Amino acid sequence: MNYEDLLSKGLIKQFNASPAQVKSRIELAKKDIKAARAMIANDQDWAFSMAYNAVLQATRALMFAS
Repeated sequence: MNYEDLLSKGLIKQFNASPAQVKSRIELAKKDIKAARAMIANDQDWAFSMAYNAVLQATRALMFAS
């Protein structure tokens, strides 16, 4: 499903994000990747959760920038 489909189905709403909000999501993604790398040797499941959240935040940054 593409962006326009999500909008037309009401699954997402158009949002005008500021550059600071985009940057904030990117910084959160970087923080989560760093934490996942540190955790991978001790707890792979938790590291995966952190990496997943990083992808979520990076995706939100992309959507905010669009």
